Amino acid sequence: MSSLNKKLLSIPGFLLLLMVVACHPSNYMFEQFAQEEKGWVLLGEKKVNHLHEKDILKVKRTDKVTSLRLYIRDRNVTINDLQIHLVNGDVLQPAIEKEVKRGERSSIVELAADGRQLDYIVFRYRSKGAIFTKRGTVLIVGKTYTPNGTY
Repeated sequence: MSSLNKKLLSIPGFLLLLMVVACHPSNYMFEQFAQEEKGWVLLGEKKVNHLHEKDILKVKRTDKVTSLRLYIRDRNVTINDLQIHLVNGDVLQPAIEKEVKRGERSSIVELAADGRQLDYIVFRYRSKGAIFTKRGTVLIVGKTYTPNGTY
């Protein structure tokens, strides 16, 4: 195959890959959320099983966060427990609504006005629906701390 044919074949393949990545549901949901709420960053994403489940999300960002919020998609999610583990060893167990419907956001969990550095988050939750149906997805977003209050 000639070099020109390889280039022509690779361009449509690259464009298709770009469209798939750009249109991925979690990217779209986060982009939509980020446009509505300035200063929020995606901390992580987890798929929720239909059975009771415990998940641990290791937060890879090192910047301080003042607030957290969960964004639910695909299925309603029942949250039984939420623990936020900070880098300094403290553990926070905020009150959060028991059920969050798909396409909705949880209430905002305030951490501290001067921000806290997160280590990991522990969830105990489940997705509602039949076992053979699509699982729910939880996107965890945090509002980054800025000393002068701008974004």
